[in-house]
Amino acid sequence: MSLIKYDRHLTDVILDTIESNLVDELNTPENHENLKRLRSYLHRRWVDIKPFKMRNLSVIKAIGCCESNHRKYIYRVKGQGKYRSEDGAEGILRVLACIKNNELNTGLAVSLQVDSSILVTRKN
Repeated sequence: MSLIKYDRHLTDVILDTIESNLVDELNTPENHENLKRLRSYLHRRWVDIKPFKMRNLSVIKAIGCCESNHRKYIYRVKGQGKYRSEDGAEGILRVLACIKNNELNTGLAVSLQVDSSILVTRKN
């Protein structure tokens, strides 16, 4: 909850409470080390874990097509057993992202400066 509210003080209070509850069989060096690592990670990455809606961004969607479809992309790029250059792999991923976002025609028109009469229409 403290991460959702983006409240650093509340997060520290929760971590302190967890640490004070490490008693009996839970009071092991491994648990203390894990808690120390978690606390360090949260402090180091605090800016990065800010909730999407609290950021001053011009976009309204919280997840992109790559995050929600990464398996399709991985299988397409790696699953065929072919080796690609970094530029070739990036090109394939850009095309797949444009198809998923229904932006292929725009992407082709801008990137290739093609005549709009030859653009592909996608069937759903």
